[in-house]
This record gives sequence, C-alpha cells and structure tokens, in this order.
Amino acid sequence: MEDRAGPRLGTVWTVEPIPSASGVDDQKRMSEASRPRPDRQHAGRSSRFETMHILYVTRNYDERSQGGRNPSLRYYARAMRERGHEVSIVSTPFHPANSARTIDGVPYTPYSERLSYDGNLPMAIPRLFRAGLGVDRHRRVDVIHSLYREFAGVASVFLKWRLRRPMVQWMYDLGFTSQEFVLSQTRAPGPLSPFLRQYLKWGERFVLFHSDRILAIGQDIIEKSLHPRGYSAPQVVLLENTVDPERFRPRAPPLTREALGLPPGRLVLMISRIDPVKGIDAFLETAGRLAVLRPDVSFVVVGRDKDGLLPRYRGRCQRLGIADRITWLDSRDDVEVFYAHAEIVMICTLDVGGGISNVLLEAMSSGCAVVANRACGVPYVIRDGDNGVSVENNDPVGYAAALGSLLDDRKKLDQIRHRARETVESTYSIGASADRLEEVYSGLVQPRRAPGRRNRGGSDRSHP
Repeated sequence: MEDRAGPRLGTVWTVEPIPSASGVDDQKRMSEASRPRPDRQHAGRSSRFETMHILYVTRNYDERSQGGRNPSLRYYARAMRERGHEVSIVSTPFHPANSARTIDGVPYTPYSERLSYDGNLPMAIPRLFRAGLGVDRHRRVDVIHSLYREFAGVASVFLKWRLRRPMVQWMYDLGFTSQEFVLSQTRAPGPLSPFLRQYLKWGERFVLFHSDRILAIGQDIIEKSLHPRGYSAPQVVLLENTVDPERFRPRAPPLTREALGLPPGRLVLMISRIDPVKGIDAFLETAGRLAVLRPDVSFVVVGRDKDGLLPRYRGRCQRLGIADRITWLDSRDDVEVFYAHAEIVMICTLDVGGGISNVLLEAMSSGCAVVANRACGVPYVIRDGDNGVSVENNDPVGYAAALGSLLDDRKKLDQIRHRARETVESTYSIGASADRLEEVYSGLVQPRRAPGRRNRGGSDRSHP
C-alpha cells in the first residue's frame, strides 16, 4: 500500500487577493503567495475532517469580471483554506499577457499569441495536465476539482488516471444543450463547426462518465439534464450556488453615479454578459414598453461583449426608440457597486441555461428586488411577491407590469428587498455550501487513506 504522509497546512498558491503595489512585480508576489505557512496559523473555522490538498483545474481565472464558475471557485477555495485544507489552482489565461503573470497568486499555463483564443483552448488540455502533475510533484494532491467540462474536465480525467485520485466535476448548466444554443446564436458557421459540436457533445459525456462526483448547481440541472441521461446519486450531488453575504450586502453607494457612468433616475439593472442566452431582447422590449409610461426610470446593462454582439442590440434599441434610455457599461470586478445604486434587478435568462445564477443571489444579497424569468433555478429561490417576482415565458408584457407595480408601491418594494436579503442569509450563504462541499471531498478522500493514519502535521510525500 502506498505510504501517505499528508501535506503541511498552507497553500502552494494562495487564492486570496494579494494587494498590488507600485514597484512590486509579479515574481515577488508569487514568491510571497507560495511561502508555506506554519500549522495552525489559519484563523478561520476549524474542520471536522482531516486535512486535504484540493486541486482546482479551470480556465480564464484571470477574467475576474466574468460571472459563472470563477467567483464560486474563489469563495470555495477561500472557505477550504479557512478550514485548514490546502488549495492549489491551475488555469489557462484569457489574455496572452497574463500567461507570464499571476493573479491572486494563481499561475497560468502558456498562451500562443499566434493562435486565437479558440485556437488556444485545445492546447489547454495538455498544458493543464502538465501543470497539475507539477502541483502533485510539489505536494501530493488528494482530490481534483474541475470547473469546466470541455477542456479543464478532459485534463482532469487524465490527471485522475495518471495520479489515481478522485475527481469532482462542476455542472453549471444543462450541458451540451446549453452550449449548442449559445454557439448557434454567437458563432457564424465555419468549416470546424461540426467538429467543435461533436467534440463538446462527446467530450462532455467522457468527462461526466469518469467523474467520481458531479456537482449540480441547481435542481433543474439534475431533473432536466443529468437524470434523463442516467446520472443519479451518489454520483450526482446538489450543491447550489452561493454568495458572499459580506461582499454583497445593502450599503450606501461607495462610488457616485457619475464615477460609474450611471444615468439619473430610478434604476432597473441587468448584470449580464452580452449573450442571447441571457434574454437581452426581452429586457430591451420591456424597457421599450415601460419607457413611455415611466420617464423617471433608467435601464442599465453591465456586462462584457465577448462575442461582438453589442452593435446588434444597439440597433434594436434604435428600432424600439429607446437608444437614449439604455445605458451600456462594460463589466467590472467590483460589480457590487452597481447593486448599491439599483432598486430592481432583472434576470431574463432563457430556459436553455440552468442552475441558480450568481447574479440572482448577488442581487438578493445586496438588497435588490429581483424580477426574473421563471426558468433555471429561479423557481427554487423566488417566492412570488415575498422575496422577488418571477414572470412566465420571459414575457415583456409581464415584466413591464411587474416593474410598474413595484415602482408604484414603495412599501411593497422595500418589503421584497428585505426578504430577499433574509433568504440569502438563511439559505445561500457560503458557510453551509462549503460544509457540504468539504463533506463531498472527504467522502472521496478518506476511504483511500490507510486506516488510522492521520494527515495533520505530516511531511510532504516524495514522488518517484
């Protein structure tokens, strides 16, 4: 049997933000981030489980303002460290300049500037695989957690085989069904399109089949995607999205509207990348219906135009006659500053998505009233008229009626905002979700350890 001596507490690469300072280069920051910390120096919550070394495999960790998995990764990685576990992250860069840098102490695999971003993605598989092996050589990995299926997931399966360690896969949408819709709406057909679709389809099946645990971020993902394909408990675990209630909390605006580029008046906000799956057409049509009746209301969309679709939506605003009523702002890392100015947040995500969105929980935690399409994870979170409002079928007429009712009834609006915050605090804060995730990791790791062998305070395992 393989001799198992556990890693010392501390991390190979810290995941907590490292303050940047003039004259401090990334190599120095990396050195500071990598410095081992002595046992029991962690001041956070203690764990009832033995110490584990968790390897997260992801892509685009440098894309801080992008939603999706990376914010959740930061929450969970921080929570695992606070419980005394060791956390390492390997990632591909979103931008070529970041391949030589570290952000939050996370190193990046190489990036070929001769290729497009899409051209670099297939190269991510061997690059992430090699990076993961390097982490394990430095300090033995106990469990591998992949955030994205198509490239990080494939690399993680290879790591699982090579290292003979358990693997966890995040399931954040309806799978290939969601990806196929997004591709059809954002990419012009090309000679490689059929190959890409087949790769995404069969790559997902490959990754899910070989995952020891699949973490679904919403019950709808289990019911619509995983169960019909034969995946069930104990392989499938419901781990709903979470939010940091301290970061996203009701507060006085830390920045002025002028500093943020926000218009005057009462704000209806949409936080979303510019993507058809986010239902931006429904948002714009709703604004068109309400703009004439409510000249005191301004509509704001905050998000990155990843696929160059913004001109299309600006043109639609022109046709609807609301070009001067819609403000488009690029995404920011500190998205919480926008919630501080908004009373109402709209979420129009189509039913081809899945799970409980980050924006839904962030907005509710920030004390905003949410008006959302009754799809994905919304029915599991929003109780109509109590902690939010949902609208069937992404109906602009229904949206306009719901918005008008809330804007006219300040008492009802404030009640919903208060109850929204209470919902997040009681059900979706990071603590309970991190407890569940830690239990998943331990359930995979502990049976593989020698009976009676403790992992705290041991020395590093040497590798052949």
